[in-house]
Amino acid sequence: MQSNGHRESIRFGPFELKLRSEELCRDGATVKLPPQPFKVLVLLAERAGQLVTREEIQSQIWGDDTFVDFDKGLNFCIKQIREALGDNAQSPLYIETLPRRGYRFIAEVDNLDDDARSDQPSFEEPKPASKPALSFRLRVLALAFALLLPLIIYLAWHRFASPSIQPAGKIMLAVLPFENLNPDSTQDYFSDGLTEEMITQLGRLQPARLGVIARTTALTYKKTGKDIRQIGRELGVGYVLEGSVRREADRVRITAQLIGVEDQTHLWAETYERNERDMLELQSEVANRVARSLALELLPAPRTDKASNRANDPEAFEAYLKGRYLITKDTLPDLERSIPYFEQAIEKDPAFAPAYVAYVEARVSLNTWKDAPAGEALPKTKDYALKAIELDPTFGEAYAALGSVNFWLEWNWKEAEANIKQAIRLNPSNPNTHILYADYLLARGQTQACASEVRAALELDPVSLLTNGLSAYIYMRARMYDDAITQANRMLELEPKSPAAHECLSGAYLRKGMYKEALDIIRRHMTFSGAKREDIEALDKGDAKEAIRNLLRPNIKRMEAQIAKGEKIPAMYVAIAYIDAGQKDRAFEWLEKSLAAREPFLIFLKTDPRYESLQSDPRTADLARRIGLNE
Repeated sequence: MQSNGHRESIRFGPFELKLRSEELCRDGATVKLPPQPFKVLVLLAERAGQLVTREEIQSQIWGDDTFVDFDKGLNFCIKQIREALGDNAQSPLYIETLPRRGYRFIAEVDNLDDDARSDQPSFEEPKPASKPALSFRLRVLALAFALLLPLIIYLAWHRFASPSIQPAGKIMLAVLPFENLNPDSTQDYFSDGLTEEMITQLGRLQPARLGVIARTTALTYKKTGKDIRQIGRELGVGYVLEGSVRREADRVRITAQLIGVEDQTHLWAETYERNERDMLELQSEVANRVARSLALELLPAPRTDKASNRANDPEAFEAYLKGRYLITKDTLPDLERSIPYFEQAIEKDPAFAPAYVAYVEARVSLNTWKDAPAGEALPKTKDYALKAIELDPTFGEAYAALGSVNFWLEWNWKEAEANIKQAIRLNPSNPNTHILYADYLLARGQTQACASEVRAALELDPVSLLTNGLSAYIYMRARMYDDAITQANRMLELEPKSPAAHECLSGAYLRKGMYKEALDIIRRHMTFSGAKREDIEALDKGDAKEAIRNLLRPNIKRMEAQIAKGEKIPAMYVAIAYIDAGQKDRAFEWLEKSLAAREPFLIFLKTDPRYESLQSDPRTADLARRIGLNE
């Protein structure tokens, strides 16, 4: 940066403004000050003793064609400058406020002669008196980022000033559920779908520098009464994007605003109205508008999403959103109902990559939920995952979808790891991918690396019952029982009647030999689930260990009766029942059937504590070899 008169620096008191490097120093030590406040300080210091009006600052620093809330941006700039200088607005040493007029730099500036004084800031060319013009550099920036400069200032400052709110080196952002302003609540799928798509797009922009809280956690704040500061503390984010959606006929109106958590400053807001056909393009526009604000100071330039990530057919997009909405309900019937919607979206728009990915995610989830044979899902799921990658090789979720097929259905360890790692590289903000990688690492016996991926998922999705539940089960299978207990209790905080939390908690206590605690959890769950009073009272007979054994014994008879009636029960479940009963030979018979069907969860044969009593049997090593776990 070059000043008028070719000055290298401006000195006042213990401070020095280095104009070329755009640094503020105090007694030789650098004081953090973002670029925009630095420029304002240079303008004021070069005109020391003179009133610099707000209009002059706007024209010379922001530009005449700025349409942002300039007043808020400048006020925050001055606040940052005062904090950097240790100045006080009530008794200033450096910058005096002249209400409703502007500011005056009141400190003595060393060796600033009359020729060096100017009505222009040191980093711009002289301007005609009739209409000040921006330098070429600032003109380019003003044209590209005019709507977002206050946000740039705030984010650049917050990047250094608030390390407690966001992890070092990464900005953390939460997208709150977009509010459905239509009176028809059946339109919630549309607003929730937009929320999810916004999270996905923002998460893909610059993943190494921008972390985005996951959908499942974000949706827990739907219609919440909590304020932004409280949400920020709970999620550990510095910024929140919130908005609303209204649909009328074939028009859609979206309002979005970006808010700083610490002081709840509205950094950027915009309202859009488009034809419904342009919805995906509009989402990209909002996401990239936020990204461009981050890009100038903190991130590389935002990428442009490929056309394959935008639905060309409004009906395809509508079907896709309905399917995603059903998935968020996290029930087996809703998961099954989601799949036809994704098939419909693909049929209407064969080039829409997210629909293929959503189909694969739903189908693999269905298989693992039911522990169904792999053949029920292959090969269609793999073909769809490959098609999504073909449509967009930069789509991280497409690689995660393929990795999940490789892992859960094919047991192709090498391809699974390569695709999952690529998914995380492209979008590390997706907690589902971290959970998937944790499962992979656990199956391969890498428990410490597995735990690290679980922590990454929980950081991105801290109040999601699903992510907390999956994490608890991973800790259980990794024999990290204390962590499993902590995680299961976290689930109970979120949902006191959660069956999965009770199952995981009682299982962890049981594995630790804490039979009384395990029995208490079992009794509580039976009460919640409406069990007969006499069945609950029967648990009080004898000691806790024997009571639990008596409770498990009927499982075999019940399963054998169901199988005799032709009901389908995963072979692995029957095998575990025989293990609990101490009937090893019968257990291995059913494990062979599980292997023949390629039931997904058999891949944890070497780590799952339910198989612990079989580990010394050579038949277990043979099963592990045939599964491929020794590779």
